[in-house]
Amino acid sequence: MTKRDPKGEQAYSQWISQAGKAVLRLERAMLQEGLDDVMINSISIRAPEVEGGEFFAVVKGSYEGRRVVTFYSAPDLTSLQSGLAARFESGAAKWRDDNYAGQRNVRLDPNE
Repeated sequence: MTKRDPKGEQAYSQWISQAGKAVLRLERAMLQEGLDDVMINSISIRAPEVEGGEFFAVVKGSYEGRRVVTFYSAPDLTSLQSGLAARFESGAAKWRDDNYAGQRNVRLDPNE
C-alpha cells in the first residue's frame, strides 16, 4: 500500500488550478477587444528542442486586411499562456506584418 502525500496532492491541485486559469485567461484575452483591433487566427506552440529550453508561441492574426504575427516564449506552458494573456490584456503584444504568410511555395533558387 502506498502512502498518500498530502503536500504532493496539494501542489498538484494548485498546478492544475493555475494551468486551467491560464487557459481561461488566454481565451478571454483573445476574445476581448483589447487586442489593438487584431483578430487572432491561430496560435502555434512549439515544445522546447533542448532540455532547459522554452516553449515558443507563434500567434497569427489579421489587422486592417493585413496578416500580422507576434511571438512569445516561456519555460512552461502555463507561463506561456499566462504571459500571452497578460500581453493581450495590456495591449503590450508587438504585432508585425507577417511577411511569410502565404509564401509556402516560393522558390528560393531563382534559376529553378
